Amino acid sequence: MRNNETRSGIRKSATKMKQETQNFLNFVDQEFKPGTIAIEHWKEYLARLPEIYNSDISFRLLFDWHWDLVLNTGRAWFKNQTICIENPIYTKQVQLIIDVGIQLHNLDY
Repeated sequence: MRNNETRSGIRKSATKMKQETQNFLNFVDQEFKPGTIAIEHWKEYLARLPEIYNSDISFRLLFDWHWDLVLNTGRAWFKNQTICIENPIYTKQVQLIIDVGIQLHNLDY
């Protein structure tokens, strides 16, 4: 019985994390438009990103892969058009970070 309770708790926790991740991705999709960055939204993004990144392994893997894809490095350096699984919301985040780095700090990745 105890194992079933533990599994149930893990499933509930995983479901909650998936919902938090989806809420975060919806926030990114709705609040960040090309060419405009509200500082309040940027601060909220920076406050929420570490928790999502550290808590959701699928988010972390996708985020890192898209980062490598945009920069043409790592395992994503070659973009095979027939099997490319690029997700625009992750590419949008990487581009957002690059754009803010250039605009605010003269950083060029």
